Amino acid sequence: MKKLPLRFVIIYVGLVACGMVLGSYLVDYTSSGNHQFGTTKIHAVFGITMLVYVFASAVPFVPGAEIGFLMLAMFGASVAGSVYLCMVGALLLAYYVGRLCPPSILARVLNIMGLQRAGAWVKNLKGSSHMEVDKLVASKVDGKFTELLFKNRYIALALILNLPGNSLLGGGGGLAMMAGASKLYSPGKFFVTIAVAVAPIPLVVYLTELVI
Repeated sequence: MKKLPLRFVIIYVGLVACGMVLGSYLVDYTSSGNHQFGTTKIHAVFGITMLVYVFASAVPFVPGAEIGFLMLAMFGASVAGSVYLCMVGALLLAYYVGRLCPPSILARVLNIMGLQRAGAWVKNLKGSSHMEVDKLVASKVDGKFTELLFKNRYIALALILNLPGNSLLGGGGGLAMMAGASKLYSPGKFFVTIAVAVAPIPLVVYLTELVI
């Protein structure tokens, strides 16, 4: 098994640590103060919090899902719809950042991390369409498990987005950004995937309080 470049390990650990710190700060900010709705000030604070939540959740290695769960636990069904829309918006934002970012920049970042082969692969994607990349990867897939994973990549993405601790893999923002940069996920199918993947928890919270 080929060893990971030391530079990659150091940068990866640093990104995870920064993401955790930023996520923790947002959690503390959200959970502080008197959260009783009905006043203009509280609504303003809530609006700002949700805006910060969108952009923070779009940042790789920030535990956006965990922050959303905390907000649902604190405020319940009253914010279920807002949390859902914010998370979908954050993942779409991250996806399009990855999709629109020039491959040369992504390749440079990967090279800095010591991942030259990945950098060369990304650089070669310049000017390639979704269909061209799909055919290219399909021709290089080797093994039944890899082939199964490739054919069901949208389902796999939905499962990983709901995996506890996925911030170690880049978090929702990082995974969405990689999905966009890879050009293996079409915009329409990606939107449907995240719309379904993000829905269960907010929906359960909303229906539970509705029934009770």
